[in-house]
Amino acid sequence: MSSISLNDRKTSVMRRAQSQRVLGVLVDDRLNVARRDVDRLLASFDQIDRTR
Repeated sequence: MSSISLNDRKTSVMRRAQSQRVLGVLVDDRLNVARRDVDRLLASFDQIDRTR
């Protein structure tokens, strides 16, 4: 049976004002995607639509 333990080198305490990200996804109060990423995705969709 394997046990799971925290790696102290990879663990940090985040202040409330800092955004907490895991694999690029904001995980503060609820899961969320950064506005910058949403804007880039929408720009890509717009570019695809214009090329058709």
